[in-house]
Amino acid sequence: MTSYQFIIWVYRSVVLSFCLAGPLAGNVQSANCQQQNPNNWQDKVISDRDIDFGVCKDGSEQKHKFVLSNPGNEKLFIHSVQSSCGCFKVSFDEQEIEPGGSVNLWVTADTENFTRSKSSSITVRFKNPHREIQLSAKIDIRNFSLSPNSLVIDSGKDSSLIFEIEAEDSEFTIGSVQSSTADLSAKIASSEVAGGKSLFRLKASYHGEPRAKAVREWIYLPSKINPKLIQQLPILITPPRDSKQIDATPKQLRFNRNEDLRGIERKLILKSPNQTQIKSVDLSCDSFKVTANKDKRSATHVIRVTSKDLTNAGNESFLVVKFDDGTQQKVEIFVK
Repeated sequence: MTSYQFIIWVYRSVVLSFCLAGPLAGNVQSANCQQQNPNNWQDKVISDRDIDFGVCKDGSEQKHKFVLSNPGNEKLFIHSVQSSCGCFKVSFDEQEIEPGGSVNLWVTADTENFTRSKSSSITVRFKNPHREIQLSAKIDIRNFSLSPNSLVIDSGKDSSLIFEIEAEDSEFTIGSVQSSTADLSAKIASSEVAGGKSLFRLKASYHGEPRAKAVREWIYLPSKINPKLIQQLPILITPPRDSKQIDATPKQLRFNRNEDLRGIERKLILKSPNQTQIKSVDLSCDSFKVTANKDKRSATHVIRVTSKDLTNAGNESFLVVKFDDGTQQKVEIFVK
C-alpha cells in the first residue's frame, strides 16, 4: 500500500465512523426512552392505583371506580383484568379506549362471603402496547349485627328502660348515641366483652307527650372504629299502657339461670274486659320461645313462655302482646 492509498483508507474510515455515530447515539437514546416510558405511560393511564375501603359492615355495598385513560394516538385495548383474591370482583365498562378517551374500571368488595381484613393485587393487562398495570385494594369487613334488632318503649310518664344489646363482633364499640327525635334519648350505661361478643346496656328514655298510636323511631349507634359505620336500631314508641283494660298475671316472669337453663315454662294469663284476638307476640331476645292461641277471641288469654338457652341471656328482657283492637300488653322477663 502506497502512502497515497493509506491516506485514502484513513479518510474513508473517519468519514464512515462519523456516519455511524449519529444513528448509534440515536438508538441508545431511543433505548433509554423506551426504558423510561412504561412508568410515565402508567402515570398517564391512571394516577391513583390504590383503594382502602376501611372498616365496613358485612353485607354492605362497597364499590370503587378507577378511571383508565388513553394518552396515545391509537386505540388502547384492555386484554384482561385479574384479582389475586376472590374477595374483590373487577369489571370495566368498555374494552377499547379511544385516543384521548377513558373508561371506568370497577372494584367491588364481596362483603357477603368474606370477613375481617382482606387485600388484593389487581392486574390490568393491555394489548397494543403489551403492558400491565398493578392496582391494590383492601378492606376490613366486620359483623356488627345487633340482638335484639328492635326495641319497644311505652310513651307513658317516666318512660325509661334498660336494654341489653349484643354485637357479634368483640371489637365493636359505640360512640355518641343519637336518636331520630328530640323526644327520645339514649345512652350506653355500660359495656363489656364476653364470649367473643360485645355486650351493651342501653338506657332509652321517652320525654314527649303520650302517643295515641304506635310510632317507629330510630336510635343511631355509630362505631368508634369507623364513625361513618352507623347501626340503626328501630324503637317502637307505643301508647301508654292502661292497666284497667288488660290485667296480666303475673306482672313479671322470672327465670333462674342455673336451675332453668332450658325447657322451663312460665304461664302468663292476660284478662281483658272485651273479647279480643291476639295479633302477635314479640320477644326482645331469642333466649325464649312463646306459644299463644291467636285464633280465638276471648276475654282471657294464656301465653306460655319457655326457656331455650339462658347461658347468654340478658338479665332483663320483655315480651309485647298485641291485640287486634290496637291494645297491647308488655310483660318484663327477668333472669337471675
